[in-house]
Amino acid sequence: MNEGTRSRIKLRWVTTKIAKEKIKAQKEINSIKEVEDKLEPDISFDHPKLQLYQLIRRCHDYITTETDKNLASLGSTQAQYQVLRILDDLDSVSMTKISKLLFRGKSNLTTLIDRMERADLVERVPLEEDRRVSNIAITPKGKRLHDKVAKYHRFFILEKLDGLSDSEVDELLRLLEKAAHSINPEGAIFNADAQKKED
Repeated sequence: MNEGTRSRIKLRWVTTKIAKEKIKAQKEINSIKEVEDKLEPDISFDHPKLQLYQLIRRCHDYITTETDKNLASLGSTQAQYQVLRILDDLDSVSMTKISKLLFRGKSNLTTLIDRMERADLVERVPLEEDRRVSNIAITPKGKRLHDKVAKYHRFFILEKLDGLSDSEVDELLRLLEKAAHSINPEGAIFNADAQKKED
């Protein structure tokens, strides 16, 4: 292949890439315009749904902060515990599935899994049908850490929600599940158990 042909191929590739980026940018602009068209003028922060959002966010932030402190004292992080919980429930799992369950980008997750593998909490298990591809599995050390953290973490959550009766918990759970489907009608997976039932 001569230099002129290579240059033409490269130019075509660059032109195609620029065209795709333009299309993507235009779609994002159109999406923003659609949202703007639906917006009511001057939505007050006193709106009950915005107050609900703020309350859910504050509960989440408080529990997350306290959980981070508790897990650190047990030798874990929240991100590690989330991965260990999935692996404890589902055994050997692909990085793609873990990424979807945790709503984390693959590059971010790869860094986390690499650290956990170095700490002997997880291991990569090559697939029988394609040895180039690996699933992630929990190790005995990871299982011990999971069980220790899970016991404490579950006690902590139960203690924090002790002010609710069983019927109030059932009703709140029903409403939050309804809210979850309103937020993501396509069916967001909010826990490993739900994913397990679907597979």
